[in-house]
Amino acid sequence: KGGEVKNVKVIAFYEPLEYLLPQKWLDLLRGKGLNDKLRIKVDLPHITGATMSATAIVEAVRKNLAIYEVVFGKDNL
Repeated sequence: KGGEVKNVKVIAFYEPLEYLLPQKWLDLLRGKGLNDKLRIKVDLPHITGATMSATAIVEAVRKNLAIYEVVFGKDNL
C-alpha cells in the first residue's frame, strides 16, 4: 500500500541533541497518510523543548505525502 508513512529518520541535525525528537515519537507517524490529522499537542504528543523540531518533521512528512500523491496519483493511495 502506498501513500502512507513507512518510516521517519532524521539524517542531519545541527542543533543541540536535547531538541532532537526520540525515535519513539517519530514512530508515531508510521502508517499515517495525507488525510490523517497530525496536529502537535492534539494528535501527537508535545515534547518540551522540541516544538520547532516536531513542527518541521510534521511539515516534511506532509510535504512528502503530497509529493507522493502528485507523482503517483490518488488511485495508488
